[in-house]
Amino acid sequence: MNLTLFLSLAAACMLCAGAVFALGRIIVPLRGTQAAYTAAALCTGIISIALAAATLGTQNDIFSIRLAIDAVQCIVSVSLLVILAKMIRLRASLHGISTGRRYYLVAAVMLVAGLLTGLTLEEGAVPLIEESLEGLDDLAASSEGAPDWQMAVILFGNNTRMAITVSTIFAAIPVLGGFYALFSMGLNGALIGFVISLIDKPPTYFAAGLLPHGIFEIPAIVIAAGTGLQVNAILLRGLLTAFQDKETPTLEVMKASLSDARQALSSLLVVLSLLVIAAVIEATLTPRLLALAG
Repeated sequence: MNLTLFLSLAAACMLCAGAVFALGRIIVPLRGTQAAYTAAALCTGIISIALAAATLGTQNDIFSIRLAIDAVQCIVSVSLLVILAKMIRLRASLHGISTGRRYYLVAAVMLVAGLLTGLTLEEGAVPLIEESLEGLDDLAASSEGAPDWQMAVILFGNNTRMAITVSTIFAAIPVLGGFYALFSMGLNGALIGFVISLIDKPPTYFAAGLLPHGIFEIPAIVIAAGTGLQVNAILLRGLLTAFQDKETPTLEVMKASLSDARQALSSLLVVLSLLVIAAVIEATLTPRLLALAG
């Protein structure tokens, strides 16, 4: 990796630190202590230095750029996980998940529908899926022989970027955020189904390639999309109530909606924790199991 890319990564890390703290304040307001944010700042700094230095040893340009991008995302995700772990109890996160079961069910149905669609795609739709997969072949070829930790960084960065985007950023956009969550689930399911339909391998091969990390990754992605749907519905309901209810002050209505949205977003503690486990398994165990099954 050249010096320009290294400096770009360092600058991005600084921006990410600010983004992490802003997102952390939205999800979990400060409760009389700066401890969680101080820990997150230290964690961000240490990870930034370690990943930036480690990526200097990467030789392939395509892989280096992707590794740098996902390294920055890892910094955001790990720092946010530290904040959530410090400020939210696991029981509270699980309670937040229990309140959104119907939204997770909708997300899961869209994923399965997309999977079935991908398995039975007609020739006319194949180019659309191939376009979505464009670039993965080059990345796969360039990553051959890469250390496990680098693959884990890419996998964790990619998965958490999708999870955070669908559950927070797009979720804040009325109506469109909900459609985006549904679309992302359908598209991911279609991509998985399409890839499975192309590979002529026995069921044991797919089981080895999907189950070890999939039992952690798939629930995490479904919960993230379901959280996006839930947050979007809460905020939309709050806006509608604010317009219709003339007796209750608008500010109070929106404060109540934001409080409910924060409770829903506590599920990110579980989501990010599951994705850490999934990335480690997919980068270390899954390739070895595929080699044995193939």
